[in-house]
Amino acid sequence: MSQLFPKMRTTSLIVLLVTIFGCTWTPRNVLPEYFRTIHVPTFGNETMEPQIGSELTKKVITEFELDGRLTITEHVSKAEGVLFCVITKYKKVPISYNSMGEVDTTTMIMGAELKLRDIRSGEWFHDGYVEEQIDYNLKSEPVESEIEAMERIMNNLAKRIVSKTIEGW
Repeated sequence: MSQLFPKMRTTSLIVLLVTIFGCTWTPRNVLPEYFRTIHVPTFGNETMEPQIGSELTKKVITEFELDGRLTITEHVSKAEGVLFCVITKYKKVPISYNSMGEVDTTTMIMGAELKLRDIRSGEWFHDGYVEEQIDYNLKSEPVESEIEAMERIMNNLAKRIVSKTIEGW
C-alpha cells in the first residue's frame, strides 16, 4: 500500500505537466514564409467621428512594431504585403442611468473591414471584419471619459487587427 501512493503522485505529476505544457496555445503565423514586411496606409473612416482613421492607423503600426513578427515599411514598393482597413462602425449606446436621469454607463462599439494583399502574388489573404466593444462609466466609479474610452477601444482593436493579420481568422 505504501508503494501505491508514490506511484500515484508521480503519475498525477506527469499528467499535470503534460496538461500544462502540452496544451498551451502559441501564436502562429499563417502568412507565407517570405512575408516579412508590411505597408499600412492610413485607414479609411466611414463614420462621423473625425480623426479615428489616422489614430487607429498609428496604433496598429505601434502594435506591429511591438509584436515584431512583421516589419513596417513606409513605402509599398518595399513591402511584401499591404493592410487595407476601413472603419465602418463607431457607436455609443447608453446602457444605464443614474438617479438624476443622466447617462451613467455607455457601451462603445468600433468595427473595421480588413483586407491584406500579398504584393508578390497579388492574392488577398484576409478579407474580414473585426469589432471591439467596451463599457465605460461617466458618473459612477471607476469614471472614464469618452476620450479615455476611445483610447482603450482603439488599443484593443489595434491588437485584434494585428493578431488577425498575422495569425489569420
